[in-house]
Amino acid sequence: MSAGRARVTEFLLWESQQPPRSKKPKFYAVAQGRPVRERQPPFVLTSWEECSESVTGFKPTLAHLSTTKGVFFKSFNDPYSAAEWLVNAFTADRRAQLLQYIASN
Repeated sequence: MSAGRARVTEFLLWESQQPPRSKKPKFYAVAQGRPVRERQPPFVLTSWEECSESVTGFKPTLAHLSTTKGVFFKSFNDPYSAAEWLVNAFTADRRAQLLQYIASN
């Protein structure tokens, strides 16, 4: 066995004995999609499973979106960035309606 191959084998053995790495939490901003847990979009979700359930196969209505290329969901590392993207994902008239809705609830 070559020295390089021995080092790779040694590293793989060492890595397999390490504790699992913790994943950073992700937050999924969904501007349009199907309801999840009786909630209507727009919303911020904390699991890919819920996000996937909401957006897979969903055909967005692009009229209210200001994002490029029809992006209607996106992942973030923190909930504040996700919420900011959600507010800015809509055109000005729709954004005003959403902010009014949020303020009333």
